[in-house]
Amino acid sequence: MQCTEYIGQRLRDLFYLRTLWSKLIVFLLAPVALLLFGSGLIASNYARRSYLSQWQEASLLKLERAAHYIDMRLAKPLDLVNLYVYTARHSDPRIAAQVMDTLRELPGVVDVRLEDHLVAGGDLQQKGHHMMGGAMMPFDRARLATVTQPNYDQGTGGDTVSLVSHLLDPAGNPVGRLEIKISFDYLMEGIRELGWQQIDMAALIDESGSHLMHISGSEKPSRPAAAADDPLERKVLDALKTRSSGTLLGPGQPPQTVMGYHRLSTAPWSLLLKARESRCLRPLSGCNGCFLREAWCCCSL
Repeated sequence: MQCTEYIGQRLRDLFYLRTLWSKLIVFLLAPVALLLFGSGLIASNYARRSYLSQWQEASLLKLERAAHYIDMRLAKPLDLVNLYVYTARHSDPRIAAQVMDTLRELPGVVDVRLEDHLVAGGDLQQKGHHMMGGAMMPFDRARLATVTQPNYDQGTGGDTVSLVSHLLDPAGNPVGRLEIKISFDYLMEGIRELGWQQIDMAALIDESGSHLMHISGSEKPSRPAAAADDPLERKVLDALKTRSSGTLLGPGQPPQTVMGYHRLSTAPWSLLLKARESRCLRPLSGCNGCFLREAWCCCSL
């Protein structure tokens, strides 16, 4: 009993505020410091979440803009193909020939090849023919069959992409084939200049996740040998099956990685970008440093 009373007395003596300064620290400065520190943590967390949300929105807009550039460059030859089909069926064959010449002269187009399935060895480009809408090939419409992956073309010395369209008769049977080769460098022209700040990687991928074009850091756009084995990229491929665009957050709280994606409308490709959380929130690092210094000064007083 005496031991307990002795310990209690020693504790009272230890925490007894004998001076005005000690009372000022305990009852005024300490609560203010705790209040400032707590409110700063709350404000920092709110700012982090808000800035991350704004980064996601800005990334989606940037991806949408880049995808629009590529879609427009792919859609222009396809529009001329539809115009060619219409003029070959309803107008003077000379007008269709002019449309085909215009198609061959489009920026980025390196080759146009027409094939007649009803004629043995029907390579119309080799024969110099332009007209395909008469008795030679009674097609009714054109249907885009595939957009190939970039392949090296010896004739141009660079990578090309082929837009392959099937020419169909009124019953829907293929009677011809139209292939348009477009320079892949032309499709990617200006994509890097869109401004990919605050990212670690931007890429153009196909449906299997293989990287067709890759931008990392200060490197120029390139085609890697294989796709990156990233779990977050696999989640992006799953998300692209149901959504055309969006963002995904990596593991951790706050997330260590943020990734955005956008699917093209003309080709079976998608654009994605990836950034670390520290890179996304780099503008906030200076503010957090100032807050910690000010909080330390308040506590040291």
